[in-house]
Amino acid sequence: MASWYGFRPFSYSGPVASPTMEKMAASQVLHRGDAVIKNANGYIEIALAASAAIYGVAGSTKTTTAADEKYEIPVYGAGSDSYFIGVSDGTYAKTMEGVYCDIIGATGAMRVDENAAVKKVVRIIQDWLAEGDSIGANTPVIFQFVLSQFGGVTPVEI
Repeated sequence: MASWYGFRPFSYSGPVASPTMEKMAASQVLHRGDAVIKNANGYIEIALAASAAIYGVAGSTKTTTAADEKYEIPVYGAGSDSYFIGVSDGTYAKTMEGVYCDIIGATGAMRVDENAAVKKVVRIIQDWLAEGDSIGANTPVIFQFVLSQFGGVTPVEI
Protein backbone atom coordinates (compact mmCIF):
# COMPACT_ATOMS: atom_id res chain seq x y z
CA MET A 1 0.00 0.00 0.00
CA ALA A 2 1.51 3.36 0.98
CA SER A 3 5.28 3.69 0.98
CA TRP A 4 5.58 7.11 2.63
CA TYR A 5 5.98 7.82 6.33
CA GLY A 6 5.22 10.66 8.69
CA PHE A 7 2.04 12.56 9.37
CA ARG A 8 0.40 15.23 7.22
CA PRO A 9 -2.22 17.79 8.21
CA PHE A 10 -5.67 17.11 6.75
CA SER A 11 -8.92 19.05 6.43
CA TYR A 12 -12.38 17.80 5.57
CA SER A 13 -13.25 21.24 4.18
CA GLY A 14 -11.03 24.14 3.19
CA PRO A 15 -7.35 24.62 3.90
CA VAL A 16 -5.58 23.14 6.92
CA ALA A 17 -4.78 25.48 9.79
CA SER A 18 -1.50 27.35 9.48
CA PRO A 19 1.42 26.04 11.53
CA THR A 20 2.88 28.03 14.40
CA MET A 21 6.61 28.70 14.64
CA GLU A 22 8.07 26.89 17.66
CA LYS A 23 11.62 26.79 19.03
CA MET A 24 13.41 23.43 18.81
CA ALA A 25 15.40 21.93 21.64
CA ALA A 26 19.13 21.38 21.08
CA SER A 27 20.42 18.03 19.76
CA GLN A 28 17.28 17.15 17.82
CA VAL A 29 16.71 15.57 14.41
CA LEU A 30 13.22 16.27 13.10
CA HIS A 31 11.76 15.39 9.73
CA ARG A 32 8.70 16.92 8.17
CA GLY A 33 5.78 14.83 9.39
CA ASP A 34 7.30 13.75 12.71
CA ALA A 35 5.07 13.91 15.77
CA VAL A 36 6.56 16.31 18.32
CA ILE A 37 6.20 17.16 22.00
CA LYS A 38 6.99 20.30 23.95
CA ASN A 39 9.55 19.63 26.69
CA ALA A 40 9.50 21.09 30.23
CA ASN A 41 11.46 24.13 28.99
CA GLY A 42 8.94 24.85 26.22
CA TYR A 43 11.07 23.59 23.30
CA ILE A 44 10.03 21.13 20.59
CA GLU A 45 11.43 17.58 20.62
CA ILE A 46 10.70 14.37 18.76
CA ALA A 47 7.75 12.39 20.14
CA LEU A 48 8.23 8.74 21.00
CA ALA A 49 5.86 5.78 21.20
CA ALA A 50 6.01 6.28 24.99
CA SER A 51 4.99 9.96 24.82
CA ALA A 52 1.91 10.59 26.94
CA ALA A 53 0.65 13.51 24.81
CA ILE A 54 1.51 15.05 21.45
CA TYR A 55 2.01 18.76 20.76
CA GLY A 56 1.75 18.53 16.98
CA VAL A 57 3.50 17.59 13.74
CA ALA A 58 6.73 19.10 12.36
CA GLY A 59 6.18 21.11 9.19
CA SER A 60 9.80 20.97 7.99
CA THR A 61 13.06 19.07 8.43
CA LYS A 62 15.83 20.36 10.69
CA THR A 63 18.76 19.02 12.74
CA THR A 64 20.08 20.95 15.72
CA THR A 65 23.32 20.38 17.61
CA ALA A 66 24.02 20.80 21.31
CA ALA A 67 25.49 24.25 20.58
CA ASP A 68 22.64 25.48 18.34
CA GLU A 69 20.58 28.48 19.22
CA LYS A 70 16.93 27.55 19.42
CA TYR A 71 15.95 27.15 15.77
CA GLU A 72 12.29 27.80 14.92
CA ILE A 73 10.36 25.14 13.07
CA PRO A 74 6.74 25.21 11.82
CA VAL A 75 4.46 22.90 13.83
CA TYR A 76 0.89 21.90 12.99
CA GLY A 77 -0.82 21.85 16.39
CA ALA A 78 -2.73 18.79 17.61
CA GLY A 79 -5.84 20.73 18.57
CA SER A 80 -9.37 19.35 18.89
CA ASP A 81 -10.23 20.44 15.34
CA SER A 82 -6.97 19.11 13.81
CA TYR A 83 -6.87 16.02 11.65
CA PHE A 84 -3.86 14.24 10.20
CA ILE A 85 -3.11 11.49 7.67
CA GLY A 86 -0.60 8.77 8.45
CA VAL A 87 0.23 5.27 7.30
CA SER A 88 -0.89 2.36 9.47
CA ASP A 89 1.96 0.22 10.72
CA GLY A 90 0.34 -3.16 10.17
CA THR A 91 -2.71 -4.49 8.41
CA TYR A 92 -5.61 -2.07 8.76
CA ALA A 93 -9.26 -3.18 8.75
CA LYS A 94 -12.52 -1.16 8.65
CA THR A 95 -13.26 -2.40 12.18
CA MET A 96 -10.41 -0.16 13.39
CA GLU A 97 -12.37 3.05 12.77
CA GLY A 98 -12.75 4.75 16.15
CA VAL A 99 -9.91 2.75 17.73
CA TYR A 100 -7.57 4.54 20.16
CA CYS A 101 -3.96 3.56 19.57
CA ASP A 102 -0.31 4.67 19.58
CA ILE A 103 2.36 6.01 17.27
CA ILE A 104 5.46 4.07 16.26
CA GLY A 105 8.71 4.76 14.45
CA ALA A 106 11.70 7.05 14.62
CA THR A 107 12.28 10.42 13.02
CA GLY A 108 11.43 10.33 9.33
CA ALA A 109 9.55 7.04 9.66
CA MET A 110 6.55 7.60 11.96
CA ARG A 111 3.34 5.63 11.52
CA VAL A 112 0.03 4.99 13.28
CA ASP A 113 0.37 1.81 15.35
CA GLU A 114 -3.16 0.47 15.17
CA ASN A 115 -2.10 -2.72 16.95
CA ALA A 116 -0.83 -1.01 20.13
CA ALA A 117 -3.00 0.71 22.72
CA VAL A 118 -0.71 1.60 25.61
CA LYS A 119 -0.67 5.42 25.49
CA LYS A 120 -3.72 5.80 23.21
CA VAL A 121 -2.66 9.20 21.84
CA VAL A 122 -4.33 8.58 18.46
CA ARG A 123 -7.93 7.96 17.44
CA ILE A 124 -8.39 6.54 13.94
CA ILE A 125 -11.25 8.22 12.10
CA GLN A 126 -11.27 6.35 8.79
CA ASP A 127 -9.09 5.04 5.98
CA TRP A 128 -7.85 7.43 3.28
CA LEU A 129 -7.54 5.48 0.07
CA ALA A 130 -6.72 6.66 -3.41
CA GLU A 131 -9.01 5.49 -6.18
CA GLY A 132 -8.31 1.84 -6.94
CA ASP A 133 -6.50 1.17 -3.63
CA SER A 134 -7.75 -1.40 -1.16
CA ILE A 135 -7.57 -1.74 2.60
CA GLY A 136 -4.74 -3.86 3.97
CA ALA A 137 -1.10 -3.53 4.90
CA ASN A 138 0.10 0.04 5.49
CA THR A 139 -3.22 1.69 4.68
CA PRO A 140 -3.22 5.49 5.02
CA VAL A 141 -5.66 6.62 7.72
CA ILE A 142 -7.17 9.91 8.87
CA PHE A 143 -6.74 10.39 12.61
CA GLN A 144 -6.67 12.83 15.52
CA PHE A 145 -4.23 13.15 18.38
CA VAL A 146 -6.59 12.82 21.35
CA LEU A 147 -4.01 13.25 24.10
CA SER A 148 -2.53 16.62 23.31
CA GLN A 149 -0.23 19.23 24.81
CA PHE A 150 -1.79 21.73 22.40
CA GLY A 151 -4.55 23.06 24.65
CA GLY A 152 -6.15 19.72 25.45
CA VAL A 153 -8.27 17.67 23.11
CA THR A 154 -11.64 16.02 23.36
CA PRO A 155 -12.25 13.48 20.58
CA VAL A 156 -14.56 14.86 17.93
CA GLU A 157 -17.28 12.60 16.55
CA ILE A 158 -17.85 12.87 12.79
